[in-house]
Amino acid sequence: MTDPIVAVLPFALGAMISPFVLTVQALILIGPHKPKARGWFYTLGCTAFTLLYVVVVYLGFSRLPVGQDKPSLILRGVELALAFVFVVLAIRTYVHKKPPGEEHQSRVRQMVADAKPPAFFVVGLAVMATDLSSLIIIIPGVRVVQETEAAFALQVVALAVLLLFTLLPALLPVGLATIFGRKADAFLLSLNHWVNAHTKLITAAICLILAAFLLWGALT
Repeated sequence: MTDPIVAVLPFALGAMISPFVLTVQALILIGPHKPKARGWFYTLGCTAFTLLYVVVVYLGFSRLPVGQDKPSLILRGVELALAFVFVVLAIRTYVHKKPPGEEHQSRVRQMVADAKPPAFFVVGLAVMATDLSSLIIIIPGVRVVQETEAAFALQVVALAVLLLFTLLPALLPVGLATIFGRKADAFLLSLNHWVNAHTKLITAAICLILAAFLLWGALT
């Protein structure tokens, strides 16, 4: 029996790479009013959506039989389809004039000026709902955990690892801000500028890397 935690790690690492979630969190934390409270509400919103999404995907796949061959034809089909989606996203991102998430970032900048902290829970929900690269890679990650046929408790632990890695772009910045306070602002500001300057290239590269990973998994 394959260890579900080991099996899910490549997918967890792929889901972790999310410049959009990271950039929005950085914008929130360098704001002038209650940045840590806003950042934690944002993280809570990201967590709530991602947790619900993982549960829905798990329940959806649980209706499908687990094949004798590993990976099963179902998982291979899912990986091939999602590899194609990632290639399309990479091309669309690179040729699109505006960087991904630019409009959302403008709205966040406006909210940072005067919105109350609880409003950022909704921002977290919305950001995760539009973070396609992470949402897509979670799908085969959940399926590969199910196909290990491990005990349910071990599957829950593996899915918790997947959830944690997916949320790191939101958790790490607010953790740094909570520990170091305003001393973390310079780092977050520099990180935000760098990510914004290379968003199209980063996003397209991530999509191509994930497509190659999924394609390799489907064909081997």
